[in-house]
Amino acid sequence: MVVSENKVLSAARKCLEKNIPFALYLFPDEDNMHFCSSSKTIKVSIRDFFEKSVSGTFAIAPFVPSDTIEIITPDFEPDYVIAIDEVLETKPGTELPVETTFEDYSLTGNEIIEQLKREGGKVVLSRVIVEKGIDPVSIAVDYFNALPSTFRSLFYTPERGIWLGATPELLVSYSLENNSLTTMSLAGTRPLGISENWDSKNIQEHNFVTDFIKKVLSPNCENVKVSDLFSIKYGLVEHLCEIIQANGISDISEIISGLSPTPAVCGTPRNVALETINKYESHSRECYGGWLGVKCGIETKAFVNLRCAKIFCGEKNGEYIYNVYAGGGFTAKSIVKEEWEEAGQKASTLLKILKTSRIDG
Repeated sequence: MVVSENKVLSAARKCLEKNIPFALYLFPDEDNMHFCSSSKTIKVSIRDFFEKSVSGTFAIAPFVPSDTIEIITPDFEPDYVIAIDEVLETKPGTELPVETTFEDYSLTGNEIIEQLKREGGKVVLSRVIVEKGIDPVSIAVDYFNALPSTFRSLFYTPERGIWLGATPELLVSYSLENNSLTTMSLAGTRPLGISENWDSKNIQEHNFVTDFIKKVLSPNCENVKVSDLFSIKYGLVEHLCEIIQANGISDISEIISGLSPTPAVCGTPRNVALETINKYESHSRECYGGWLGVKCGIETKAFVNLRCAKIFCGEKNGEYIYNVYAGGGFTAKSIVKEEWEEAGQKASTLLKILKTSRIDG
């Protein structure tokens, strides 16, 4: 079943029109669209979100770690939102993003490679691709349908603006009742259709992530188990993946703070990677590479915010500008052009939908 126009989508459009905080989302391999909306957002601790928030609460955590996160509580039903007339918040700005050029990416990437040759580790360098498109709800429907195995979301808050994403990466699925969790090591990327074994650069990049996750979990969990390595397909690329499970959780907030940002979106050692990103990237990542969470009864699911775009209102009425984020994992063995192309491949599904929407419009 594909996502179709319905009352939930109408409510999302009304939220964008009246600037009401909301989240529209689907879990991987599910076609049931969820809607969450409230008159305002709330700042809470990570622990309170995971252990005390009501079912249906949607959480937004930025790339740069923080002690508090922003949540949207499920206060408004779609019918109520559709009937709202007043504007509740300030309209999102019309600032125009600046696209990353290959020249800048290449210059920065080569400097990072030289640093990694001296010091080792990994750094994820991201780029911004700017594309125009039609309204976010229409784009979201097409994007959600294109990547059904991902966690798909469209949300707006006055602080964060409008964001659209479809992420393949589970940060953690946490059961409060069983005091257990599941996460994944997802790193290493190549185009679909390659039959040869994975190369050493991608295996090394993936192992960085697995080792990092085990290091974070071990002091805070019992019985950490790692699955066999396998590849998983998303859009036009595939990734190396391992499923990691643990129980006996001592402090879920410590685990989340330790895991995010992950080496798959930041690098390792994390402090060095964060310093390198802050030094070289001219754009702010904001919510890209952070995480999005949903409270589902006694279970809480959180996903790394990837394959995403921040959306701005354009200068013309009905025009929107999509600030699409994508990154490549640099190691000492990286080739800048390949990382640039890899980032482009990750963004290709959304970019194709945006370009098609402009042609059709």
